[in-house]
Amino acid sequence: MSPAFRHRPNRQWNDADGENFEQEVLAIPSDDDDESDDTTPDTLFRQGAPQQRHQRIAHPPTQAQGQVQPGFIAPQPTGGVANFAFPDINAQIERAVEQRASAEIREAQLKVGKLTAENRRLKTENEQLRNRLRAANIRFDPSKPGQQYSAEPQAPVAGTAVATAAKAPVTGSHALDETIRVCARKFFVFNEAFISPALFERPRPRTSSTNSNRYTDKQSKEDGQLSELYENFPESTHPYIPLIGFRTLYNTATKQFFRGAVHDLRTYAHVIFGIPNSEPLYVYNADRSQSREFKAFLTWPQPIPGQSFILPILFPRNVRDQSKLFRNLQLPLVLRGLLNGPKSVTRPSFTVQKAPSRANGRVWGSTGSTPGAMSYAIVLSILVNNTDHHHADVGEISGFRYADAFEFYKQLIVRALQSGGIAQERMEETMDFWDDIAFPGARAPSARAGGAQVHDQDEMIDMLAALQIETPFAASPPSIPQEEPPHAPSDEEDFVNNTPNPGNATMQETEGAAIQLIHDDPLDTIEPDIIVISHPPPRNDELGNANPPPPPSKARNPRQKKVAEKPVRRSQRQQGN
Repeated sequence: MSPAFRHRPNRQWNDADGENFEQEVLAIPSDDDDESDDTTPDTLFRQGAPQQRHQRIAHPPTQAQGQVQPGFIAPQPTGGVANFAFPDINAQIERAVEQRASAEIREAQLKVGKLTAENRRLKTENEQLRNRLRAANIRFDPSKPGQQYSAEPQAPVAGTAVATAAKAPVTGSHALDETIRVCARKFFVFNEAFISPALFERPRPRTSSTNSNRYTDKQSKEDGQLSELYENFPESTHPYIPLIGFRTLYNTATKQFFRGAVHDLRTYAHVIFGIPNSEPLYVYNADRSQSREFKAFLTWPQPIPGQSFILPILFPRNVRDQSKLFRNLQLPLVLRGLLNGPKSVTRPSFTVQKAPSRANGRVWGSTGSTPGAMSYAIVLSILVNNTDHHHADVGEISGFRYADAFEFYKQLIVRALQSGGIAQERMEETMDFWDDIAFPGARAPSARAGGAQVHDQDEMIDMLAALQIETPFAASPPSIPQEEPPHAPSDEEDFVNNTPNPGNATMQETEGAAIQLIHDDPLDTIEPDIIVISHPPPRNDELGNANPPPPPSKARNPRQKKVAEKPVRRSQRQQGN
């Protein structure tokens, strides 16, 4: 019998005629007495959850029960466990975890921001303290903080590393800041264009920049560069050289100057190098790789092993003649334009002996060329004629090593001047040749005999008259992708016959190479198949013209006149001015 019938003993059961069957129903024996409860999982699953058993107690029918209509059957409860709609507990847990994690992340970010600001403040304070210690010539000893090793007077304290010229002077004086900038530009052009600012932190070396062992090894080379820096800066700026503020002023001044110098040179390089209709090709992003004239400046008909820095542009008319190394008129013209402005390289202004008042040459007080200035002008000439778009220590397109080339040219000139004999004499003649072009009016007339200086000016004017001076271009051509660059430097760094790289060469090795290069007979070194640029050659025997035009109106033998008017040259030249 169903549990519903067993649990409702007081219900009256009637048929359709009203007869009461309650007693018969109650008399039916219960199955509880037949066998024990089967509580196996199978029976529990079929019967549902066990319900509480109530003792059967007979109760008289209530008034409500007596009112049940005949034929009515009360609904029976269903067995099993009731189903409840519980919320998704996993989603609630995930939301709670996310909220807590977000709160913790925000709190951590606030802490990181505070710590970053504190770290920045401590770094600034630490740098200020270091500047004060350096300026006071005090070394920091952890065991004895503040110990003073020198009794020198304390220099003015420099500003912070983030100070700018527009807001606060780095040295405490706007005038001194400007002095550092001017000296930095001059040092960049006349001395070292590729010095590492990290050297500024070192103490001043005890050696001189003209030390004969300067290029023995890397340490001596860096000591020579730093000594040259101190020798060309005023004494009032020396206490600031090791400071970070000095490096900021130096880097800013030199980088801005170099970018401007290269940009200006590209606007009038076609006047100097004389390539017809070449103005658009000197734009920084122009394609110069297919131009025969540009290739003639930077490549030989056949590669010369071990001479990756000895290029045709170093010789007059691109003819390889060792006795005329660095005597290409175009090279000092680049330096002339750099010092006196673009107009100084045109024909009308070449007879003007006085440089413009606001020109760099007048501001710097320059009176003569130096090994650094010559090397810098050569590197600029190579850069504007090469395929590279921007300046770098190593060209990103051509692969030419500009920094190594600068060091090579400067070392070659310095060692030639220190070698004595014919190598020194020829290098001094070469520097006088540069001075006559790049520094108009700087040399006193008494330094030369008779009218030699006028004769040199006539030759320069004739050279400029032969150049194709074109109208400046109105717009830049579109950028064309570069192809194979015209110049691919050799991997070998030898100068002549397996001479080591100047950066690693000994004094005797590079000196011997310099003497050999300058002393060689031009008839033994000229190439059988030379490349000559297309513009007319200059009227100057010293520039390598094999067929010079007739001499000026005065009948004379130019070679005899040259010997008679040989100028009195300086016995020694300083690297700086």
